[in-house]
Amino acid sequence: MFLLFYKALEESTSTFVVAWFTLMKDTQFLTERNFRPFPDNPDIAGAYKYAAALTPIVSLVALQYPRVEKFIQEEWATPVSSESSATPPANPGPPRGLGQVPDGNFYIKNPVGIKAITQCFIETAYNSTASIPGFCWCLILCDLLSFVNERRQEMDEMDRTGQESRNPRVEFFENVLAELFDGAAERGTKALGKATADNALEMVMLMIEPTGGRSVGPRFWIEAEEDGRRMKNVIADLLRRALHALPLSATVLGAVLLANEVQYKDLECHQAFLREDSDTSDTITGWTGSPAVRFTKNEESQKFLRRAKNRFPYEPIIFLKIMKALATVNMGVTHYLMNMDTYTQILPQGFSDYDVDDEDSDVTRIQLTNDLVVFAPRKAGFFEEEYSSRGGIVIPAGTIGEMISTGGSRPVVAWQHEYNAFPVLGRVLEQALIGDGSNSGPSHAAVGELGSGEAVTEIIGLLTILIAYGNESAPGELSPARILEEASDLVGRSRDVVSIIFDLLEAGLQAATNSSSAGKSTDFIVAAVQFVDALVPALPGRVWPYLARSTMLERHGRGGAFSGILSAVEVVRGDYEFTINCLRLYEDLVEEAIKSSVVNMGGSRSLSVASMATSSITRSGVSTAVQRDILSAWTRVVVDVFESYYAWKYINEEQKLEIGQRISRIFTKILLMVYGVDESSDLSSKITGVLAPSAQHIVTIFLSEGDNELPMEPVIRTIRVGLETPESSFHLRSLNFWVEHVVSVIKFAEVCVRTRGYLGLPPSQLEKQLYNLTAPLAKLYVIHDRYRAPVLGIFESLVAASGTIQSEPPSLLGHLGADCASHFTAVLGTLDRPFDDEHLEARIWGFVSAVLSTRQQGLSILLLRGETLWQGGLNGRDKGSKKSLISVALDSLSEIDKISSTKSLAMLEAVALAQNFWSLAMDDLGKHPKFLPAITRFVEAQTIEFLPADSKEILTEKAIRVAVAAHIAQLLAIHLHSRRPSSRDGTFFRQLIPKLKYYFDQAATISGYRASLHVNLRKNFEEKWPGLTLLKLRKTTLQWRNYGIDYFYDVNLAGKVLSFDPSWDSRADGYANEVEQANLNLSLVDSQVVLLRAWKLLSMELCDFVSTNRELEQPLVDVVEKCLQANIETGLPPPIFKTIVCERAEFAFVILRRLQQSMQGANGQFDRILELAWKAIYTSATEFRQALATADVGYYRSLLRIIYLVLHANASKPNQTTESAYMVLDILNLVVAKGFKELASATHTHSEIANPEDIALVTAILQASLKLPGISIIHDSLATHIAENGTIRAATTLYSWSERLATENRTTTTAYVANANANDPIYGELSLLFLLELSTIPSANPASSPRLHAIWTRALLPLSLNLLVHIGSRIAREVYAFLSFFAPQLRATITAWKARTVVTLAAVNEAVSIAMVLAVLGRMMGLAGGGASLDGFDKAALVEEVEYLLSHRNYLKSLVAATNKDEEEMLRREEEADGNGNGDGNGGGGGGIVEGGLVAKVTTGLGVLQGLLAEDEGED
Repeated sequence: MFLLFYKALEESTSTFVVAWFTLMKDTQFLTERNFRPFPDNPDIAGAYKYAAALTPIVSLVALQYPRVEKFIQEEWATPVSSESSATPPANPGPPRGLGQVPDGNFYIKNPVGIKAITQCFIETAYNSTASIPGFCWCLILCDLLSFVNERRQEMDEMDRTGQESRNPRVEFFENVLAELFDGAAERGTKALGKATADNALEMVMLMIEPTGGRSVGPRFWIEAEEDGRRMKNVIADLLRRALHALPLSATVLGAVLLANEVQYKDLECHQAFLREDSDTSDTITGWTGSPAVRFTKNEESQKFLRRAKNRFPYEPIIFLKIMKALATVNMGVTHYLMNMDTYTQILPQGFSDYDVDDEDSDVTRIQLTNDLVVFAPRKAGFFEEEYSSRGGIVIPAGTIGEMISTGGSRPVVAWQHEYNAFPVLGRVLEQALIGDGSNSGPSHAAVGELGSGEAVTEIIGLLTILIAYGNESAPGELSPARILEEASDLVGRSRDVVSIIFDLLEAGLQAATNSSSAGKSTDFIVAAVQFVDALVPALPGRVWPYLARSTMLERHGRGGAFSGILSAVEVVRGDYEFTINCLRLYEDLVEEAIKSSVVNMGGSRSLSVASMATSSITRSGVSTAVQRDILSAWTRVVVDVFESYYAWKYINEEQKLEIGQRISRIFTKILLMVYGVDESSDLSSKITGVLAPSAQHIVTIFLSEGDNELPMEPVIRTIRVGLETPESSFHLRSLNFWVEHVVSVIKFAEVCVRTRGYLGLPPSQLEKQLYNLTAPLAKLYVIHDRYRAPVLGIFESLVAASGTIQSEPPSLLGHLGADCASHFTAVLGTLDRPFDDEHLEARIWGFVSAVLSTRQQGLSILLLRGETLWQGGLNGRDKGSKKSLISVALDSLSEIDKISSTKSLAMLEAVALAQNFWSLAMDDLGKHPKFLPAITRFVEAQTIEFLPADSKEILTEKAIRVAVAAHIAQLLAIHLHSRRPSSRDGTFFRQLIPKLKYYFDQAATISGYRASLHVNLRKNFEEKWPGLTLLKLRKTTLQWRNYGIDYFYDVNLAGKVLSFDPSWDSRADGYANEVEQANLNLSLVDSQVVLLRAWKLLSMELCDFVSTNRELEQPLVDVVEKCLQANIETGLPPPIFKTIVCERAEFAFVILRRLQQSMQGANGQFDRILELAWKAIYTSATEFRQALATADVGYYRSLLRIIYLVLHANASKPNQTTESAYMVLDILNLVVAKGFKELASATHTHSEIANPEDIALVTAILQASLKLPGISIIHDSLATHIAENGTIRAATTLYSWSERLATENRTTTTAYVANANANDPIYGELSLLFLLELSTIPSANPASSPRLHAIWTRALLPLSLNLLVHIGSRIAREVYAFLSFFAPQLRATITAWKARTVVTLAAVNEAVSIAMVLAVLGRMMGLAGGGASLDGFDKAALVEEVEYLLSHRNYLKSLVAATNKDEEEMLRREEEADGNGNGDGNGGGGGGIVEGGLVAKVTTGLGVLQGLLAEDEGED
């Protein structure tokens, strides 16, 4: 009812006022109940008393005085109508709206309403409860009488001039007023006003003035009301309108000040109220908004202010309080104070330097004949100018004054003197500091009460408000710094007002800590602390140095006034105003430390420019280390306060609630600022590093494993106090204090628990206590709706943190109890109906998800089944009667298109986790009649495109919808996986595939990433603010992260630390907008990554259906191709690139592997995959080789696996095209020839992370390539690549080092697991296998592959011969089979001899070794002819070639070639010998052969070979 009339939404009709004021008259404003006595129930009796206190305010707004006044003004504006006397006036009856019965018109137009109101107040005139609306009604009646009397005079004047006049409204009011009282209306109105005025003013003061009563209960106090500020506005408006009718008395002054005053502690709430209340378009009542603004615009209020001003500084308190009230809205206060024109004082004793102008007049005027010194100047300082004022304040001779009081021994004079009040106030403060010991102080007559302690406190309070609301951009207003400069204008050189107040505060702190000061007031030190607090955001460079030397806190063994005053004064009194203001200062210091962190870093050009542009850019004035020390000292003492504040006595219970709430809020902020941003382990390097010691102390105290329960006691007590939350609607503001206190403490406990989990600390004593309090916490959930989200948050944090420990976590169900848990889950199942709070529902499902994904078996069963195992399902009673929370989710998701995306996402996540962890405890999703069809329809209709014109809200919604699609894919994958092949519904599957088009088309790609945005933003950040990088703003897992503008980077923190720079948010396209855009873009990317992972799971399940549904083959092949193509085209930066691309490559490999197993043959379907996989490697060939060389093969390993799978599958193809063959050659060149070398090198340089699997994979690729049909066309080129890259040397070196590189007891991701008993030289085996594969290349010869050929001739062939010699015929057949494996090499050997292109010593030795082995094999195996024959070895052709070369020595000499440096040296010596004619003459017509030369050795070897071959032929 109050708000209805307050906001002028309705007129107060006559029908209403008759009913309302008749009720008020009959019940004496609800203070009497004639028809029934008050009940005995104290709550009901209290409700009546509380309602009785509300009736004056409701009645006051029901009278709608401003609307009545406007109505009268409109009547004033209507001229009196005149009529000719020749035409007698007709009787038109009463004017429209003036009925004789109550109606729906405004009550002032109806006589019944007016009479009912008057009669009500006549009968309740001496009831104090009715005095306020009664006084208002008297003012209305006075206005009506004035209107009627003046209009009647005008009408009479017109009648005297011969013009008959008529005004029905005047006649109406005359008649009504005449009937209101027994006598004349004027006399009755005055009598009623006299009876109500004094009581009304006293009631105003009782309603508004704080008395320290109980915060929650039936007693009425405006400040405790939710709409208390609106009620004060109504009362202030009444007093403004009544000032003309009230004498200037202490009661009137007190009431006016209380109605307009705003306490410093309420400034923030008052400003919030003004922003909210000023939105109301009020052109009628004039109640809304700031009463101070309306005070300055009211004529009577201005007169009131002028009277107070004219008595300053003689009577300063009233004037200072009015100025303080007006300063809250910057209504020209500084201009007013700087342009004072009256100085009122008591004349000094014996002062007579004045002349009396006119003693006979009512006002005695005097004129100064000599200067009147108000403040004597100081003695000149050494550096002061000779003629400076030195702080002197003088009223010059000739000034006119008025004696306003001559009754005392000394007259009081108001001098007409223009001056600036700020320097006067500064000098008063200085005098309060230095005392009367100096000769520069004022006499008491000069300043009157201005030098009193109360006035000094008011001066500091005024400066505090002016600083807190200083705004140099407002016309006529000064900045805080300028205000302080003005006030410091006349103080000593070594001081200013700030230092004076600091020194006064220090003196006050020291005085207050004395044991004898327990009964003294702390108002002054409270005001001084508020001044310091107001300076924190305005001039932090003055506050931090002061605190560094102050005795307020105990630092380095000195100080400790805060604790001393608290224990010696406030605990004794039960009043904690000083403590609360110190906590407010602490909170603002924490906020300022955060805001100034970047400013204190310095080094920024933009910071320097901003510093020159505005005076608000100030540094802290102390080092960061000192700041840390100060905040750490604050934290330690505040921790002590928090541990014990419940044990103190309180006069006002609200103070206890505020202490707990404020401390919890500060500690929560510190933990989130330090651990919630930037993953760096070095806390001091963080942007909030200044808070690091404080955060560590909080962690040490509250996350301790010890048995000390003292720090946890406030948390425990608060939870139990929360159970006692009153249900009363009395004093809603105080009730909000109660609720906010409980909520703040629970949030602090939640953040503590999450911090423990984030830091990986062992479970704390706090968690143990919280588990013991889970039942009370569950009850809190239903006690008040504000408790719900915090309770769910702490439950979720407890479950999640307990899930990180190795041991079995505490059972939440066990601590709750079965009955409590059942009731709690039943309440959760109602969600937030009917209010549908989206945030709360998301928290509900977040809690469910946390329970299902951790080891909370009992509670998980309860959430899934609706009952615990103990409750029943074992005996079958009430089976199916309870509905589980998961069933609620499934029912809601069955209409997924009708609920918000945020709700859908939270519920789908919970259902997916339930399916993943508890599938056996859940019913088959297919049994739900609507769930699966609903979610598949949703995916089928999903069409998401990211457009440049999308707003922030649309982008957030799209990111959430993509995440919703991801969870649907995960659910479908789990559903398909959980069903046995025999139970799979073919119909459902066939209907499902067409609905997955969105996944097939878009799930494998990450679109919409704005690389330029992130690159430029990071670059610009580092250039503009060198000490701040974007990663320092990155949120950690300690904070909740939701898709949107604050997803990845902490925009709130950025806004604080960069608020000094206009480029942050002064423009729509500033840095704030760019960071928000980056967060939105990363939201989109993350949601698509989640979709990619879910699509991977679903695709793997779809692969199982390929064998029976061939139409799935090509779509899944396309998925693999899209993954690879997306990796090639991606433009993501390295940190994101590495994660996404690796997962996508792994995705492609897994699907390809499944397809290969399900499909009988490739039939060329994988060729495109091979091209894309190869392209993904060669487009980053440098990075590929670098990855192999550093053993960081993660991403490329998946690509190599894909290449191997395709090559292996292509072995079944009839032939290879030339193009594909040479692509294979390129692959082998990079992957095998170069890649193996890099991998072998990595085993030496990065042995701790090198993976043998990679070498095996390269070997497998080589093997698969060599098995391809028609691949022989690349053999020669491949051999050349291997030779050029030294691949064989790398393999042999790896073999040599294999023993030292043996993996000892180390399990890798490969199939090779270290032997538990000995080192495993796995690299020796791998290198030999690789060499074995290389040896199968047909074109291995001494020229092209000397290393490989050496292994063949110097290792394998001699090894075979040694085995035959030492073991004998028992191994002859094995050796024969072994050599048969090298038939390609034997053919290559004969082919090389036939070609006659080159003859090498290695080739000769090879032929000799082969001949010897064959000869021995022939004898041992008893073969005819004494020699064995191998496939590919044409002995007859070899004999012919050897004989030809031996018979043509010069030709042989021309074919001999060196294959190493030693052979080159031998060949050089032979050439020199030929030149000198030193040959042996056996050249057969050519140059001689040098003994020991290369040609000689070749010739000798050919002779031996000829002998061996001839011996075999002889035996034939």
